[in-house]
Amino acid sequence: PEAAGRVITIHRGVDIGRFTREGMLPTRLASLTSAWRLPGDGTAIILLPGRMTGWKGHREAIAAAALMKTRISQPWRMIFAGDAQGRSGYLEELSQLIRQHGLDDRIAMVGHCDDMPAAFALADIVIAPSTEPEAFGRVVAEAGAMGVPVIGSDVGGQAEIIAPGETGLVVPPMNPPALADAIANLLERGPEGRAAMG
Repeated sequence: PEAAGRVITIHRGVDIGRFTREGMLPTRLASLTSAWRLPGDGTAIILLPGRMTGWKGHREAIAAAALMKTRISQPWRMIFAGDAQGRSGYLEELSQLIRQHGLDDRIAMVGHCDDMPAAFALADIVIAPSTEPEAFGRVVAEAGAMGVPVIGSDVGGQAEIIAPGETGLVVPPMNPPALADAIANLLERGPEGRAAMG
């Protein structure tokens, strides 16, 4: 109680000068499109950005993608962009899951990305299916700054950043069917609906 008058809160945020579409050179988008071998045919890009570690929800995203494969007719690709930080065993586990579900043509692990604003600009949907609480949820805030609708787990700080149904959707953690339903919801909205939400 005595220190209350001396304590201030400094809220974390996003550099909106960097995370903006304004003035983004097409060459930045073309460079990532080429590096990630993205189809240029209107295929929806679902981006899961974050370091490659189990609690970021990659396993759940793969399970959701397996459900989507049979239920969603429009073309989509899922991109895992993040540094493995030496977790080769985890990458191999994910590769096996992707193969087991027959998703080699749907999910790509692209490694570290030096240009996250361009990555967000290429995404139609950003997912953050963390299985444990995020202290802040920077991905959610950055996606919002870039005008991309985001789906996040209802744990930790990211659940406080998303306005459900307005700027994105919130799903229970470790729930692939709910994640698949949320992605399907945003895909069905089409580019205009997603842009409005973003």
